Amino acid sequence: MASPDHFEPYDRLREVEPDLYCVDGDWQGTRFRRRMTIMRTRAKQLVIHSPIRLHEADYANIETLGLVSHIVAPNRFHQSDAAEWRRRFPLATFHPPGTAGHWPMGLRKEIDCLPFDGTRLLQESVYFHVVSRTLVVTDLVFNLQMEVEGFEKFLFKLNGVYKHFGPSRLLRYGFINDVDQARRSLRRILEWDFERVIMSHGTILEREGRVKLAFAFAERGIIAN
Repeated sequence: MASPDHFEPYDRLREVEPDLYCVDGDWQGTRFRRRMTIMRTRAKQLVIHSPIRLHEADYANIETLGLVSHIVAPNRFHQSDAAEWRRRFPLATFHPPGTAGHWPMGLRKEIDCLPFDGTRLLQESVYFHVVSRTLVVTDLVFNLQMEVEGFEKFLFKLNGVYKHFGPSRLLRYGFINDVDQARRSLRRILEWDFERVIMSHGTILEREGRVKLAFAFAERGIIAN
């Protein structure tokens, strides 16, 4: 267990476009990095997706963007740093895994939310930031474009994510236990008019996100191509 003073290294806050920000960080000393996404509403409410523990000065920088109102642990594997954010922002609403159905109606016109059903253990919720036409996911897809060697490269290829945008084989064959439910969820997600896809692991996909997401899931046999 990491000490209370331990921080995984992370990059500076960066603006993807107005009202949409990211912080990329290391994960347990591997090349497999992670990403926190911050979505802002017109009223300057901030939704913190897949939180990463920060140094105090960096929390203060984020507070200059607006009010931290919602803290999202988007699936069961991305909640380890949520407790620190909840301690730092006790008035923010916490959204644990599996609670997409309780997403506030007042937010849906700006930041919509759906569950990705049909999986065991994962309990992932996905988000649509309307004004930027951005789909925000966690482990639903990967886009690992960096160079890796040796055993890491072997694992990435085995999982079908080496220099390839799309869902992993682990998601398809390890987590999805009801293909029909997963297919219905994906069809609802594809009704959103998104262009960009931000995932927790990999290079942000800036163009043709909706088309490429549909194609990637067709490759895994989840929907028809």
